[in-house]
Amino acid sequence: MKAFTWTCCLGFGVASFLGNQSAEGRPQYRKFFLITYADEFANVPEAQQCSVCHTDKKTELNNYGDALVKMMLNRKVTDLEKFQPTLREAEQLPSAIEGLTFGDLIKSHRLPASK
Repeated sequence: MKAFTWTCCLGFGVASFLGNQSAEGRPQYRKFFLITYADEFANVPEAQQCSVCHTDKKTELNNYGDALVKMMLNRKVTDLEKFQPTLREAEQLPSAIEGLTFGDLIKSHRLPASK
């Protein structure tokens, strides 16, 4: 019985170690985006979801999310005043639609990215 108990404990430990997947969801970023662009996205249901920065796969960033990550150098920002300048800088970058920036799409009430 003692061997069975140790085997179960060891198996559980190995399973929890191997099955540990790290998720780095940052819902405050979506909140910051919606605060910054409240007028543009008040009535756009897709903006209330992760699709602002993520593709349908949810684990993959779209081109707007990629741009934000590169600009932030993987820093975790928890303050709106520190995050808004990054959003404003990203407005100037080219979107997936030729000739339009992320800011152009945002001003026309469209999500800023697609791959």
